[in-house]
Amino acid sequence: MTVHRILIPCTLAVLGAVALTGCSGGRPAGGTTAAATVPHSAVTPNATATAGAVDAPAAVPAPPAARPATPAAAPDRAPSCKPGQLAVTARPVSRPAGRLLLTARNTGTAPCDLGLVGVVTFAGGIKAAVPGGIGGGPNVLMPGQAGYEAVTLVGEGAPGSGATSTALTVALDDGATVTVRTTSFVHAPSSGLWRSTEAEALRQ
Repeated sequence: MTVHRILIPCTLAVLGAVALTGCSGGRPAGGTTAAATVPHSAVTPNATATAGAVDAPAAVPAPPAARPATPAAAPDRAPSCKPGQLAVTARPVSRPAGRLLLTARNTGTAPCDLGLVGVVTFAGGIKAAVPGGIGGGPNVLMPGQAGYEAVTLVGEGAPGSGATSTALTVALDDGATVTVRTTSFVHAPSSGLWRSTEAEALRQ
């Protein structure tokens, strides 16, 4: 047998062994399966982020806003207001012209009844007329609350002449009086009733 004939079968045998190795998927001898190695670049970013994420704490609802305290309702009955628990002031107003606005504020710690009308007498004994046929329920002031009364200084078409007054007194329901220093020209004055707002008092 020639050398040429011997080399050909050997070459074919080597090539066949290589082919069989490629088809076996790279298994090593002995039938043991090789562990697959996953490159680092094959791991997805999302998987890494999920593994390291920490759940955020649930939002705690804010407590409801505190409701403002409801002011206490005025009682049906209360003792008459005394001079010591009232702060009484008087000031002229521009509209309507010729009016003086009285304010009586409860500065005490308990409710008191202001009554229906404060009877006003100016210095010199000039008394303001009061409305006729008045009546109604109590006019209770809570602590800090005020009542308002408008006084018309000059009566339309009144005869005679007027005078300048430097003070006035307000007689309360129980007969006690409060003196207020204010300068006004008066001629046949008249007063309205105690009201809960300035606007109501000045509409009379």
